[in-house]
Amino acid sequence: MPAPPLFATLNLPLMIATILLALPRTTAACEPDPTAYALSYPAPRSWPFPPWRIVLETRPGTCNLYGSPAVCRKFSSGDAYEPEFHVRDAIASVLLRCLNVPADQRPCHTLDFGMNTGYFTAAMASLGAHVVAVEGAPDHVDAFEQTKRVNCWQHTVELHNAYLSLMKPIPKGRTHKAGIPMRPISWDFGEVLNVSDVPLVDPHKFLFMAGGSWDLIKIDIDSMDTWLVHDIQKQISQGHVAVNAILFENNVMGDVARLGRQARTDLGVDDVEVDGWEMEVLRALLGRFQQLGYDVFMLDVHSHLVFGEQPVHDAKGRNIGARPTWRPPPGVVAHEHVRAMRHVYHFQKNLTRSEWRVALPGKNPAPINYLVIREPLLEARRHLIHSFDFRDLREKYDLPKSMADKLPMCGPRGIKGVTAGKNRFELVPCKHVDGYPDADSG
Repeated sequence: MPAPPLFATLNLPLMIATILLALPRTTAACEPDPTAYALSYPAPRSWPFPPWRIVLETRPGTCNLYGSPAVCRKFSSGDAYEPEFHVRDAIASVLLRCLNVPADQRPCHTLDFGMNTGYFTAAMASLGAHVVAVEGAPDHVDAFEQTKRVNCWQHTVELHNAYLSLMKPIPKGRTHKAGIPMRPISWDFGEVLNVSDVPLVDPHKFLFMAGGSWDLIKIDIDSMDTWLVHDIQKQISQGHVAVNAILFENNVMGDVARLGRQARTDLGVDDVEVDGWEMEVLRALLGRFQQLGYDVFMLDVHSHLVFGEQPVHDAKGRNIGARPTWRPPPGVVAHEHVRAMRHVYHFQKNLTRSEWRVALPGKNPAPINYLVIREPLLEARRHLIHSFDFRDLREKYDLPKSMADKLPMCGPRGIKGVTAGKNRFELVPCKHVDGYPDADSG
């Protein structure tokens, strides 16, 4: 029998969609700036982000902002630990739908407090979001202005060189001297070219942009992050802003005496002893988000600082180190994946204060990333049985095909949901598979 023609074996719509996704997202009226392009490097490829490039130098081929050409090559290869890929995956999980927003509808809007190198700002923009990015290091802002011209994002990314302050009011003309910026893709600091004074700005200036409606706010400023999240939570509670998701790193530095005292009072944890009050503020803050209808997730990086470690042994039983535990405490459900995120923890809803202390133990706050989100990420679904297990079931019980088609789809180890009686079969709905509910409700 002759082989079918090639076109008959191809899924042409899928091929066309794949090719279009692989092309840079430029418009007919925009071509990449060749001068800026010469200073840029390709971002490591990761689904679902289209290809984009980022400027990492001021002299072609030197990677001078990050130390050496080897650093930039390692970044492009995806072998560098930073930027944090668990944050990238969370951004993808929230913003994937932004790729398909019709031209006559409002695009996604995101706010990036602490742009740093601009990697996550670029990731958001590559998915079609309109981004407002705030960064204190002038070198990073200057470089990303070039990145915008490489990727034709002049009209979708708005940059602000500013340091954030929750001081009320901020003295007129108050500035902060730019120091050596954090450059996470390299432990070898590169050249610092611009150390000018940078204005202090109230974050509300940016929060109320885009009509105060945000699909995602990302916060990573390595200082008052948690106090800023608390401030945004109050704005949400009062109906001043509408926020779908906040992705933040827990940091409780900055004006701890004033901001911490205010947060403790607002969240009702004034009764906590001095040792450990920061964690109690975090627990209460996450619980307040749950009361507002948000789901709370903890990303897996550094989770061992909260849930502890378990020893690792070699084949001879010798202790050769430790790894993060995969057994979270009561009140927390561990998921191998949620959308694009891997190894993510979901806090069950309606936890009491004492239950929160069990679910999120410890006294010392760790720099762990949390995602609070209104949009339901845990879609209800049936756990499909593996084809090999399905075949083995039919053979074991000699089921007719009509009966086998009615088996509950419960996952590779969910076959216990079928019991065989004399000349009859009883179908029992599976309650759990590997410790998880049949619907991924957390």
